[in-house]
Parts: sequence; structure tokens; C-alpha cells
Amino acid sequence: MKNKSIRPTTIIMACLGTAAWTQAASIVKFASTNYTVLENAGAVTLNVLRTGDNDTVISVDYASTNLTATPDLDYSDVAGTLVFAAGQTNQSITVPILNDGLVEITERFEVILSNPTNALLGVSMATVSITDNDTGFQFESVSYSIDEDAGFVLIGVTRGDDGTLPISVDFATTNLSAIAGSDYMPTNGTLFFAGGERVRLFTVPILNNGLKDSNRKFRVTLSNPTNHVLGTQTNTTVTIRDNDPGVQIAGSVSVQDTDGAATVTVVRGNDMALGPFTVGYATSDGTATAGVNYSATSGTMVFAQGEMAKTITVPIQDHGQLGNDERFTLGLNNPSSGVVLGPNATVTITILDTTGLAAHRFDRITVQSDRSVQLLLGGGVPLRFRPFFDLYPIEVSSNLMDWAPLATLVRTNVSTNILSYLDTEAMGAETRFYRTAATNLQALSAGPTGPFTVGIVDRVLMDPSQRNRYGISTNTLFMATFWYPAQAKAGLLPAPMMDPGVAPYWFGIPTVLASRFHQQAYLGCPLATNRPTYPVLVYSCGGASIRNDNSVLALELASHGYIVVSAEHADDAAMRLPDGRLVFGTRLADSVPTYQSRNQDFRVLLAELETMNASDTVFGHRLALDQLGVFGLTSGGVATAQLCFEDDRVKAAVFLDAGSISYVPNLLYSGIRRPFLAISGVIFDGRQLFDRATGSAYWLSITGADHGTLTDWPLYSAPTIPARRASQILQAYTLSFFNKHLLNRDDHLLDGPSPLYPEVPTLLRK
Repeated sequence: MKNKSIRPTTIIMACLGTAAWTQAASIVKFASTNYTVLENAGAVTLNVLRTGDNDTVISVDYASTNLTATPDLDYSDVAGTLVFAAGQTNQSITVPILNDGLVEITERFEVILSNPTNALLGVSMATVSITDNDTGFQFESVSYSIDEDAGFVLIGVTRGDDGTLPISVDFATTNLSAIAGSDYMPTNGTLFFAGGERVRLFTVPILNNGLKDSNRKFRVTLSNPTNHVLGTQTNTTVTIRDNDPGVQIAGSVSVQDTDGAATVTVVRGNDMALGPFTVGYATSDGTATAGVNYSATSGTMVFAQGEMAKTITVPIQDHGQLGNDERFTLGLNNPSSGVVLGPNATVTITILDTTGLAAHRFDRITVQSDRSVQLLLGGGVPLRFRPFFDLYPIEVSSNLMDWAPLATLVRTNVSTNILSYLDTEAMGAETRFYRTAATNLQALSAGPTGPFTVGIVDRVLMDPSQRNRYGISTNTLFMATFWYPAQAKAGLLPAPMMDPGVAPYWFGIPTVLASRFHQQAYLGCPLATNRPTYPVLVYSCGGASIRNDNSVLALELASHGYIVVSAEHADDAAMRLPDGRLVFGTRLADSVPTYQSRNQDFRVLLAELETMNASDTVFGHRLALDQLGVFGLTSGGVATAQLCFEDDRVKAAVFLDAGSISYVPNLLYSGIRRPFLAISGVIFDGRQLFDRATGSAYWLSITGADHGTLTDWPLYSAPTIPARRASQILQAYTLSFFNKHLLNRDDHLLDGPSPLYPEVPTLLRK
């Protein structure tokens, strides 16, 4: 009885003692229970964490074991011991992944932790899923679009495996709405792939006619594979775009209220076979009123046989009063029998109010008593540009032949203060001449704050693995823009902010407005020589956006010594090719293929940067590719997060309102170990990435900001003080982060909430 009364107390004490020891002990575990890897990735890295007591040396064994995957065929068996030194909290296990040429289902194996020393086991088992990259015969693209006057469509077929056997597959065309022999030539044949040959191309001739047609389609189908199998994408659809637009108005029209008349050009399209015809036209009021702003105009145009274009003149009346821009429309109507109106049968004519417009000039030049020179400058802008800024580049000379940049003044257009500049360098000069461009150069912001002048250049990139970009079957080109620290050069004006033709496809910014804006970056400037090399930042724009949707941020970073590059993607809204063609994105903004396409764009860009660093006339031997950062917006945020996760060359990243990571499996199952900053917007908040981070990470939001304020767009559409303030905050935190993690320059802005930016009340850190 006595012993029995003692035993319960003894057991309770033992349990309490064990619980207390468990709470303080080291626990070793996998960071994630699931990893997914493509079979051609080369390896998969599994993160092992140590929590609890960090003061002792611990160890744990590990070993792989197969499930459906086969050792030495799908992966290499691994086994060993991980040793954590005192204070060490992270270790990793790397398992080689083997690539075969077989079309397979997803296969799995496990890695198991065992035999801990001075530690307890937590999550001790991780499953690795190997996703097959062998897809079978399939078309490169699910669809193609081609203009009927292109002559042919170029179609690619991939073998979709890693095998080395000779293989073949048949192909054949079939009608949909397009008719063989009338719209295209029926085509069939067999594609033979040599061992190791990955892609074969063939053409289908496209036939042109002189008639107005709707778009027509035909299908191409793969069949009868030998020594291989068919993949999932065995059909592709070719859309023949009609090149005969019908009778329509060419281009947009804008005039100044002092021009006297607006000229509208009407074109018959490409219908060369069309005989003589007539078409009516008439103006109608918008915000502009007939008899006050313009003269009402109507009538009938007569096109003779073979006559391709005629013009209409509409008188413009200048009422001489300060006001807003005014608009009215001119539309075509009542075409004669057999004639079809094209999609641009109506045009909006914008009358630009010029009241207040005054060319840049020197109002007065005064020599001070110390021989410095004070320059007073004048000029003015119409009402529509009052919310913006005007740039005054000033150059200086001693002989009127050799000029040098002196300064670029920025005038706030709502300011009534006299614009002045004091040239203290004139004190030692005998003769001093000055000049400034008479042009009004509007800007979205007051300009970058860094010590460097900013240069800008566009480059053409080529990716033969991604034909059919932008619906052009032969196209493998896409563009990239570089902003970089530069040496100031005389005779240059600030570069355009964007291509005005692209602007309407990005949040509907009017062409006439976009054409007036410039950025404080200069074409043709040599790279600055202040430093031997410059860190590189790769930017990825938002889905259905444009590559220069964050030019203000790019300018700021470049002015502080970074080379910033932004490349187009196949899901961008619109872009212009080197030959001048305006083309449009052909991918969804969010999908697995889109992120695969963006990832391939990065590979091409990074390879091009390596090549440029070896021999480029501007950037050769000056790119610090060991100091590589990335940043991106929404879809671009997810795409750069994937790159940051997968590519060891990336050292730090900033994600702006990063979108859903559900389309990138690696990000779903594993955290990013490299430093990153997530800045939230209103659509997404980046917390998925922050919560999964296994390295240094920061998260913040800007009070009052939304998705758009993380781009330049609100600076065009509603340049309010909050929008400009949000832009300044975005610039400050992005610059601070990259300075800290790429250049080891810490201004401590990321240490916590800052009194400088009360609009950032919460800043989370890991």
C-alpha cells in the first residue's frame, strides 16, 4: 500500500520533468512536407530547420526512399548526416534529379530524417514530386493569327521528350470557316525528327484577296506518331485576319485651337477590286459646340476607281478664352451599295486649348557683384498641364560652338514663383553663353533624387524557343528598356515617357496626352564612369500592362547607381516591334503557361546580360551581375518571386502587390530564402510570400494606396498629392531595400515604422 501511494506521485513528477525538457530542447524538422520539381531541374533542395534550443551542437541522419519514383532512373539516392553548429538554424539536403526521355506520370520519393542527437524530431518526412517534362508531340502554340497578306504562317511542332531516337509525326490542315484553295492552300505531310532534334517547322501558304471578309479559321492536326506518342496539344487553330478593313478614318486627330482647321483622312482600305463608290460624313457635338468651337461640316465623298484616300477639312474657331480641351466627333455614314464601313468609321477630334502656352525662354540674365550669373526663365502651359511639371534643360558655352549641360530645372506648373538659376561657375569665366530648349517638356514628377544623370536605351531580344509572339508566327523578338547611370551630354532633350500609340491600351491614356510627356532620361548618353561596375535590377511589369509602367521608379533607382532593365512579356497589353508594328499580348495575365513564358523571358534576358557584359559598347564589363536584384508588379511580382526562388544569381527582390502564387507550385510548397520586400496594394497583399519566407523578409503597406498607385498610371490620370506621396514612399523603400541587400548600405528605414513616412504604420520583419 505504501509503495502504491508513492508511484502516482513519481509518475507525475516524471511527466512534468519530460515536458519541461521538451520545451527547451532542439527540434529538427523539414520546413515543408511537399516539394515539386521538374525532372529537368537537375536537383531539388529540401530545407531542414532547427527550432527551440540553439546553443548546442545537434545532428540528424537523412536518407531517401522510393515511392513511385525509381532510384538511378528518376533521382539519385542520398543518405548522410546533417550537423547543426551552435546557433545554426538552417541546413539543406540536395537530391539530384535525373532526366529521362520517357513520357511519364508524376513520380514521387521521400526523404526521411532519423536518429537525432541532442534533439527531437519534428516533421521527419518530406515527399518530392517529380513532374514529367516529356509531353509527346505537340504544337508550340495552341493558336496562330496571321494577316491574309503575310504569304504564309510558320508553325512549330516539338517532340516533347529528351530521347535520342529518330521519330516522326504526320500533320494535315482542315477547314473551319476558312476555305482551302480560297483562303489558304491545303497542306499535309510528315515531320521527321533526327535524334536530339527538338523542333521542326513547316509553313502553310495563306492566300490574299481584295474583298472585305470576316476573320477566317482553319485547323492543323497531328497524327500517326512513330517511336513516340502524341501530347495534349495536337490541334492548333490558325486565324486569318482580314487585311481589308473597309472604308474608315485613318488615325486619331487633334489640333490646337489656333490651327484654323482639322484635317481628317478617309481611306478605302485594301479593297483594290472595289469600283467607284460614295460615303457620307457629318460632325456632331461632344464637349465642343458647333458654331463656338468648330463649324459643323457634312457632305458626301466620291471615291474614283483606284482612289485610295480623300480628306475632309473641318474649320476650327478660336474663342480666345482660357478653358479645357474640347472634343467633337466626325463619322462616316451611308456607304453606297457593296461598300462596308471599317471599325474606325468615327473619330473623336480633340481641340487643344493653347491659352497660357508660352515657349521656354530667358526673361533676364543678371551678372551679380561676385560675377556669378542669375538666369530668370519664363514659359507657360495650358490648363490641362497645370497638375504636372515642366523641364528646362540649360546648357552653357564659352564660344557658341562647344556646349555642355549645366542643369535641368523643374518647374511646378501651378507655381507662380519666378523660375531662376544661379550659375556660380561663371565667376571665373570671361564669356558665358546659355541656351534652353523652347519646347514645353512636361513631366509626371519632380524627377529622380540621385546624383547620376539617367540614360535610356531600348534593346531587341530574341528567343527562338518562343515563336508566334504577339500572334505573328515568324516573330521571336521582344523589346527591353534599360535605364542607367549616365554622363550628361549636350544637345539632348528628355526622352518620351512612353510610346503614345501604346498608351490607349494601358488604362486608356489618350494618345494626345501621352505624346506630351517626357522623362528625365536621355537617349544616347554614355554610361557614367564614376564606378567600375553597377548593380543590375530586372523589372517585370504587371499582367496586361506595358514594360514601362513603372518608369518613375526605374528613373529613381538609376539615378542612384543601378542599371534597371524591363523586358516585355507575351501577356503585355501592347508593344511596338522594331519595324514599327504595334502588336498586342496573346496570353492570359495569370496562367501556368504565362508564368512559364515569363520565366523563359528571364532566362533569355539574363543570358543577354552575360553577353552584353562581355562585349557591349555601352555596358561591356560594367554590369555587376553578382549584385543582381529583381522587382515586379502583380503578375510580375509572382514571376520575379519564382525567379528569386529558382535562380541563385538573384540576391534580393521587391514584390509590388504580388498576385496569387497558385500558378507557380514551387512557391506554394516552399518559401523564398533570399531577402525580399513585399509592398501590398489593394488587390493582393504579398502575405503568402512573406509568411512562407525562410530568409530575411519585410512586408509593408502604404495607407491610402491601391494597386494603381504602385505604378505610374495615377500620375497620368489623377496626379493628386496622395498619389505622388505614395510614389515617393514606394521609391524610398525600394531604394533602401536594394541599397541594404545589394550594396550593404543601410539607412535603417527598414528597421521599423519611420516618422519620415507615417503613411507606413506597419512594417513586418523576419
